[in-house]
Amino acid sequence: MSYTYAREHVEIRYTSTTVEIFLRGQRIAAHARSDRRGHHSTIRAPMPPNHRAATTEWNPQRLIKWATDIGPHTAAVIEHLLGRAIDLKAPSYRFIASTLKNGLESMAETTAAQTELPLMHANVRGPSYYH
Repeated sequence: MSYTYAREHVEIRYTSTTVEIFLRGQRIAAHARSDRRGHHSTIRAPMPPNHRAATTEWNPQRLIKWATDIGPHTAAVIEHLLGRAIDLKAPSYRFIASTLKNGLESMAETTAAQTELPLMHANVRGPSYYH
């Protein structure tokens, strides 16, 4: 199992299609290289069993349940962040961490409200202006 090599110094060789990992000149792993720029790919086979189980269980339902166990307000925040990430087609850890770090969690509602103009304001002339 490749996880037995954790914290070892390894050499990496990669091409446009493959990533190979070597320890003391011996190849210990080879994987197809992802072509998704800025994204990672996960191969579960070399993971320790407990890590493998954890990676498949982290889904929106589990996060919401975990948040609910902490409290209703925590659950509301998690549901809000997940909903916003999905609406913006950015459901990733990086997006949610950046949103929280920069205090942008309420920006979606603010932006939507600002794009809708009120029906009556000083610049609206109304139909009688044109007749």
